[in-house]
Amino acid sequence: MLYVKIIENTTNVSIMRQLKYNIRERLDALNRREHEIMMRRLLEAVLPASRSTFYRWINTGAGDVFQIPYTKQLKIAVLFGCTVDELSYVP
Repeated sequence: MLYVKIIENTTNVSIMRQLKYNIRERLDALNRREHEIMMRRLLEAVLPASRSTFYRWINTGAGDVFQIPYTKQLKIAVLFGCTVDELSYVP
């Protein structure tokens, strides 16, 4: 499981939260060149979603109600060579 460290600047409190999707972990496993190529492909695949929307998707917490649209999940899964179910930490 991958957790994101969120730092609150005003109080210097650090919070760890579990992510809903393992897309970030899959990207982090790639070397720098592969990461750049995959990011380009992912951003093209999820158009017309913006880069900021994509980053929101990969940082979605396990407790968040938000979900990546299923058609976009399919495109992301194809690029990673996995199933949609394998992209998610949370059933």
